[in-house]
Amino acid sequence: MEKFRKKVEKRLQVDITVCLCSLALYFALLFVTKGASDFAQNISMGVFIGMELVTVYNLAAAYTALHNEKN
Repeated sequence: MEKFRKKVEKRLQVDITVCLCSLALYFALLFVTKGASDFAQNISMGVFIGMELVTVYNLAAAYTALHNEKN
């Protein structure tokens, strides 16, 4: 069980890092596409929202797994 807990904690840290990096990537893309069309700006927003949704889902699953002592 301890091996699984360490694995989930590591996954939690990776997901937090990906979440923060996607935020930084969004602001970088926002800066790069400042003079671009709305389509290019919306693509960067879509990439950001997609990455955030996936990482938030993974964060919730890992957090639940860490705090669920029954299984």
